[in-house]
Amino acid sequence: MGNGRFQSKGGGGTQRRLGADTGTAGGGTGRAAGVTIQGSGTSETSGFDGVVEAVRQTVIAAQVPGAVVALTVKAGDSVKAGQVLARLDARAAQQNAAAGDAQVRAARADQELATREVERQRQLFAKQYISQAALERAEAQFKATEAQVAAQLAQAGAARSRFRQSRTAHFTQWRT
Repeated sequence: MGNGRFQSKGGGGTQRRLGADTGTAGGGTGRAAGVTIQGSGTSETSGFDGVVEAVRQTVIAAQVPGAVVALTVKAGDSVKAGQVLARLDARAAQQNAAAGDAQVRAARADQELATREVERQRQLFAKQYISQAALERAEAQFKATEAQVAAQLAQAGAARSRFRQSRTAHFTQWRT
């Protein structure tokens, strides 16, 4: 984007054309966008304030967390599919993946405990040492820990996927 002041001097139908290169990181082709100012045939001068903006712009955002450690292009550079635009510090994504794996291990340990507990409660119920309600509580706890394991597995998988993306993310396609 550029700012500028344009003047048109009257007389003789003077024309001035202001062109702006729009070949930006948005994949522009370098076409000129312009404003034509035409004099009215008089000798007076008119001033116009204006702003020139690219016709196409693209906003780029990372899909993974991390600080930008290297920016390989700047505004206005032409880019190609597959070109690395920026490098991110992947340590945060790696730590999230490791934390997710640890949470899965903890959830599986809880599941093992709940499995043993529900089996004990079923044996006690069969001997009529506990009530139906006590057995149902143990079974509900078992089902809850199974669901927790499934949720932790999904979260850990997503964290590992984000970590892989942080290491291999390349520009592949413009979405405007």
